[in-house]
Amino acid sequence: MFSTSRHIISTYYQDESWSVKLHVFIRSVIVPWRMVVDEIPSTGVLLDYGCGHGLFLCYCKIFRPDLILIGLEPDARKKAVLQKMKDVRIIDNLSEIENRIDCIVVSDVFYAITPDSHKLLLASLTNYLSNDGIFIIKEIVNRPRIKYWFNILHEMLTMKMFGVTEGDSINLLPVRHYGSMLSNHFAVIKGSAIDGGYLWPHYLFVCKGKLH
Repeated sequence: MFSTSRHIISTYYQDESWSVKLHVFIRSVIVPWRMVVDEIPSTGVLLDYGCGHGLFLCYCKIFRPDLILIGLEPDARKKAVLQKMKDVRIIDNLSEIENRIDCIVVSDVFYAITPDSHKLLLASLTNYLSNDGIFIIKEIVNRPRIKYWFNILHEMLTMKMFGVTEGDSINLLPVRHYGSMLSNHFAVIKGSAIDGGYLWPHYLFVCKGKLH
């Protein structure tokens, strides 16, 4: 874990500020990124929606080098870091996508926007996914409760006090919320808790087979 984190920082973030390096390092050790990588294809086009500083894209470059990578991030500060990253196409909005995407990954985005926005965002994203594509959500949910309360404190610090993470609010929702929402779009939905050994209640949804 730590060797990969050090490699990513020294390779892709060597010229960035200490605060960016620290944020990337922390994200690299508190999220089980390899478990997400294991679910993505080896070839094709991947979109990382809300990609932050591009950490997951770095994992893709290392472990899935044949993928064509696209990143979308609304935060101008993080986008400035992204634009220095080679072999990654950075877009400002979904309308810039010309062809269907083989894999879309959304990591820790839904919890930072209001639940009323979830269905609209999901519908918009699936419009750009190929019919046999893979749609992945990595989110933090509301169980186990001890991890829920720890994460609420953590997010209050990063979002509200330090401004590291942009978002409307902190919404840690139950697994069934995402399962119900995804069932309107996909035939196959695989969900699993991936929080073993972590203080954050990470949950992974892997979806295939578009219904529409």
